[in-house]
Amino acid sequence: MNILDKRIKARIKYEPNQVLGPYEIIFLEEIIDNYDPNGRARRNGTFKCHCGKIFNKRISSIKSGHTKGCGCDHVKHGLSDTEEYSLWKRIKRRCFRKTCNKYPDYGGRGITLYKPWVNDPVTFIYYISSLPGYREKNLTLDRINNDSNYEPGNLRWATAKEQANNKRNNIKKC
Repeated sequence: MNILDKRIKARIKYEPNQVLGPYEIIFLEEIIDNYDPNGRARRNGTFKCHCGKIFNKRISSIKSGHTKGCGCDHVKHGLSDTEEYSLWKRIKRRCFRKTCNKYPDYGGRGITLYKPWVNDPVTFIYYISSLPGYREKNLTLDRINNDSNYEPGNLRWATAKEQANNKRNNIKKC
């Protein structure tokens, strides 16, 4: 067995639909290896981004977190540094990422994000900024019906007390 065969045999095997890296990109398949002039393997793969787009990239780049996705997060909308954009990303994470610690209370219960907003933070931010109470101090986004989705008509800006009274485990006393 030559050294190249030993390297191939010792490799980690990745399974289709396996989640890789800190940004939880979905691995689909490995692409035939490339080798640099020193004989080191450059393992590439086909991946599925959070936005649904399929793209090819070096596996090590995905695992290390250097690559966050297909590039969809680099869309120039000017909102990446805003609290509203961070809110949109947190909602997506707890509704769609099974590895998120809050997923069982959201996506695991069937709570999802309104489909047109899933890949369009601008429309989501436009909607929530039009709701009464937007930018008022001590208010955060809340779902009116706790068993329903993040969607038009089910969102409001609420105080911590209003949100505490709107929890599933709240026992309302007469």
